[in-house]
Order: sequence, then structure tokens, then C-alpha cells
Amino acid sequence: MKRGGHATATEQTWALATEVHHRPGDGVTRELYDKILEPLGFRVLVYLHNHTVGAEVSLGNYGKSDQKYRFAQLCSGINPNSPLAALSLMCVGTRHV
Repeated sequence: MKRGGHATATEQTWALATEVHHRPGDGVTRELYDKILEPLGFRVLVYLHNHTVGAEVSLGNYGKSDQKYRFAQLCSGINPNSPLAALSLMCVGTRHV
């Protein structure tokens, strides 16, 4: 139970390090994409989303998260209707050579 449903302690460690929905500041961030990709010549676009939308995410529609996430966010003082409450980031990097 201490692993949050992950199969091994190693899997749990990497899940915490790469998933944005854990603690603030943990996981992959927009700044991480910028820091790594921009110096390599990529134009970086990051789209926040809640897994309920398709191509419209590129138009700023981040969708609505499931009720269980919304409830947890409310209890944590996070506005579940805000883009910053989105559960995932999609990065589109375009390199111009």
C-alpha cells in the first residue's frame, strides 16, 4: 500500500518523479521542457489537459478531470476548474534546422 498501487518501489519512485499530479513541484513541468529542449533548438509548446479531450487541446481546451480528482483538488485548495489543475502536460517540440 505504501507504493500507491505501483508494482515495485522503483516504479513508485519514478512515478513520483515524472507525474505532475502528485505534490506541487514534483514531476514534469513546463519549465523542464523549456530548459531541456530550447537549448537544443526546439520551439516548445506545452498543452495542459485532463485526458478527456483530443485535438482541441491545442486550442486551449484542457477538458474536465474525473470527479475523484476534482474532489481531492478541492480538499487540497486547488481550483479544479483552473488550467493549472490539469493532470497532464503534452509537449510538442518542433526543431528548425
